[in-house]
Amino acid sequence: MKFAAAILCISLTPLFADDQLGEHAQAAKAAEARHDYKTAIREYRALTKLVPDNPQLRTNLAIALYLNGDSVAALAECQTASRLSPDLFPPHLFAGLSWFRLGKPDQAAKKLARAIQINRSDPVAHLWLGYAEVAQSRYEPAIEQFKAALGIKPDDIDALYALGKAYLEMGRMETERLLAVAPDGGRAWQLAAEQCRMRGERSQALEFFRGAYERRPDLLEIQSAIRELGGAEISANRRPVAVTGEDEIFGKARGYESLARETFAQIGEVAPDSYRAHEVLADSLATARRSTEAIAEYRVVVRVKPDLPAIHQAIGKELLQEGHTAEAVREFEAELALQPQSATVHVDLARALLLFGNEVDAEKHLRSAIHLDRPPAAARKLLAKASLRRQDYRAAIPMLEEYIGSVPDDSSAHYLLARAYRAVNNTQGSDREMKAYQALSADAKNRTAARRAMEQYGEASRIE
Repeated sequence: MKFAAAILCISLTPLFADDQLGEHAQAAKAAEARHDYKTAIREYRALTKLVPDNPQLRTNLAIALYLNGDSVAALAECQTASRLSPDLFPPHLFAGLSWFRLGKPDQAAKKLARAIQINRSDPVAHLWLGYAEVAQSRYEPAIEQFKAALGIKPDDIDALYALGKAYLEMGRMETERLLAVAPDGGRAWQLAAEQCRMRGERSQALEFFRGAYERRPDLLEIQSAIRELGGAEISANRRPVAVTGEDEIFGKARGYESLARETFAQIGEVAPDSYRAHEVLADSLATARRSTEAIAEYRVVVRVKPDLPAIHQAIGKELLQEGHTAEAVREFEAELALQPQSATVHVDLARALLLFGNEVDAEKHLRSAIHLDRPPAAARKLLAKASLRRQDYRAAIPMLEEYIGSVPDDSSAHYLLARAYRAVNNTQGSDREMKAYQALSADAKNRTAARRAMEQYGEASRIE
């Protein structure tokens, strides 16, 4: 975190007038220069004992604590500094960073927003407020913050990457809207076809484009795509029917994906051999289901930027796709060392451990996940299944009830809950859940191939 170095030594010069203060200040400055934050902390603590009400010293101590990995203590010092000087920028910035590292993005956002009120020209505050918004699934305000950061520092590859990912997430959300409004419409079939074509699945793409053309023969772009894929000219068997809103939603989904591509392309222009450029390539290969190549690119990122979050996690997911469970476990463990407060990492590690047959450690990580901020709903379902395997039905029931409350259309969860209710002689509950399971199963059978393909795409492209 290079920006910290410039802040860490602010306002120490006036202290040099006193020999004892000057000695501690010089020692702190020298320790910080060689990244010896433990020594810097010791010196700053000595200074704050001699000058307890100096907000700049409290801030410097907070930053040293943060850089040494002690976010809780850093937060306490930031709060003291802010109380002493409410309009001092760095304490609010580092309080926000500390809250974010502690897995509390909502608290982080409040502090970072206050920091920006004080200093709107700091790109770091905008970038991290964007990260905090993403962590709360607030992608539109996140996009505004990433744009603000880039307005100040146009070549910031981290902000460019974050902006591109936020655009992709907005596109995914529009895809979900399209599937809700027109699940069997021509545009849904077209999107499914385009995703298959992007992954190199030409025959499947051609099949979906034909389905799209049958529903919307008025769309010339679909006819062109069929010809490009080597398909023969076909005649539609029915008049074109556009579901109200599907063209608008399709346009938004495609527009966000286009913005994402343009943003990622800027990284290649600004820093073609940077860790973010390699990450963009790796993400693209992963989307195309070229796991071996994706893993190789992600490993380049790790070599260049070993402390970058989410990379070991991405490698782990690709290794699971390839069936390398033991290696995946090691990658998720490496990611957890970087992000111990990430519920999604705990859940990914638990999944891998379950495949490896280690149910005891898997359950520990799942229980850790559900006590962290915004845990994936799947954590509760996995815990419930573990309880069912032990025939601990009363433990499984509340987990499944809570899971179904957030994912009501998961037929398998309703079936599991019906089993659990039956085991504790709750006949009414069991009958209700079995009816839900049967209704949802019938709906699943009736879903079109295009809709299933797009649902899989939407789940795969979700930001964790």
